[in-house]
Amino acid sequence: MDGGCVKQIAGFLSLCAVLLLVPSAKAGKLPSSCGPMGAHPSIQLQTFSRKLSPIPVGMARLVVVQQIGVCPHCGVVRVGLNGKWIGANKGDSWFAVTIPPGKQRVCVAWNAPFVRLTDRIHLTELDAEAGKTYYLETTALTGKYEVNRVLLEKTTQNEAWFLRSNSKMATASF
Repeated sequence: MDGGCVKQIAGFLSLCAVLLLVPSAKAGKLPSSCGPMGAHPSIQLQTFSRKLSPIPVGMARLVVVQQIGVCPHCGVVRVGLNGKWIGANKGDSWFAVTIPPGKQRVCVAWNAPFVRLTDRIHLTELDAEAGKTYYLETTALTGKYEVNRVLLEKTTQNEAWFLRSNSKMATASF
């Protein structure tokens, strides 16, 4: 190899090292409605065909669905409630949790290390009432002509159940 080729390889390796260090150096701090930054869940996906169990007396239910298909660089979307991770989705998946009534601060955090922190987080609030079910949908926008960003939107029961019927149930352990 000549000196020019060695310099090009060294330059490329230096750039790779910088790109690997930038996400951790600029990691920032997550909003208080999220869980701890370093928590990375293990997610199990399974087919789930039966109806959800009844909501316990005095509680509400939150169903979070996600449709992002096969996206090798999309990673995991964690969902936090009032400062604690309550679940996570990967690919086309969903999960349901029981939540207390009252004002709830919800956070989604997309595990996409080369995307700015402000584009990896989306926040919302809901005022949960006992006995009711609330539906949220997460979407990771990616692609050549789109901004890489995660979104969190309230959705209808019909839309959530349609998406759920085409997805696997996600069980996350942190």
